[in-house]
Amino acid sequence: MNPIPIIAFAKLNEVQKYLTLTGHLFAPYVWVMSTKFYDGLTPAEKGVVNAAAKSAIVAGRGIGRAIEASPKGLATLSKTMKVNSLTDEQKKAFREKATPEVTKIIAQKFGNEGKEMMDAFLAAIKAAE
Repeated sequence: MNPIPIIAFAKLNEVQKYLTLTGHLFAPYVWVMSTKFYDGLTPAEKGVVNAAAKSAIVAGRGIGRAIEASPKGLATLSKTMKVNSLTDEQKKAFREKATPEVTKIIAQKFGNEGKEMMDAFLAAIKAAE
């Protein structure tokens, strides 16, 4: 359940034999700020904060992809680990099995709000496809 950069920098390949590239997890970047503080900002300041957060997200994702492609990334990990890539069919089967279970767990843990967030997340995925 770790991305390539974490596996590489934590040296998990020293204790882990296998790596399966599932692409099953989208990790949203979340920025947290006091509502009271944010509401006290001017519209221009809010614009700066919003733009900075969006830029940081793009940069963070870009850095992750650069690490994956770097000599410290997948190329090095594949020397000591058996790397498996799932086919599109396998990913689809994985998604079809996991999604209902994850949805159920989120609804149980977070109630109606969790279900609504999960439904919105799944709708966004469908729209992006």
